[in-house]
Amino acid sequence: MSRARAARRRLARRLASDRGSSAVELAILAPALLILAMIIIQFALWFQARQAALAAAQEGARIARQIAANDAGWRDQTDARTVSYYNGLGTKILTGVTATAVTGTGPDGTQLVGVTVTGQLNSLLNAVGGMTITVTVEGPEECFHPQGSGGACAG
Repeated sequence: MSRARAARRRLARRLASDRGSSAVELAILAPALLILAMIIIQFALWFQARQAALAAAQEGARIARQIAANDAGWRDQTDARTVSYYNGLGTKILTGVTATAVTGTGPDGTQLVGVTVTGQLNSLLNAVGGMTITVTVEGPEECFHPQGSGGACAG
C-alpha cells in the first residue's frame, strides 16, 4: 500500500506544479496584447490623418475667406490650393484627398465660407477597411467696406 501512496503523491506533485504555466499564459495573452498594440497604432494613424486634414482645411478656409468676396472663381482656386497645401505637408497618410469649398450663414447672418477636406485612411487590418476622414473649417468672409460704397465690398 505504501507504493500506491507514493505513486499518488508523485502524481499529486506533478499536477500541483506550475511547470509550463508561463507558456500557456503567454499563448492566451499574446494575441490580446498584439490586438491592443494594433488598436493603439491605428488610433495614432487616425489622429495624424485628422490633424493633416485639419491643417489643410484651415489653410483652405483662410484662402477662401480672403478671396471669396472679390473673385468669382474662388471655389476652384480654394479647392486647388487646399489640395496643394496638403500635398506640401509631405505626409501620405491620406489617399484620394479632395477639397470642396462650402458656404453658409452664421448665427448673426454673416456670410461664411470655408473648405471641407476628405481623404481615405488605410487601416492596419485590410479586413476592417479604410476610414474616411472629413474635416470642415468655416469662417466669416473677409470684406473691406469703404465709406460711401453702399455696403459693397471693395476689391
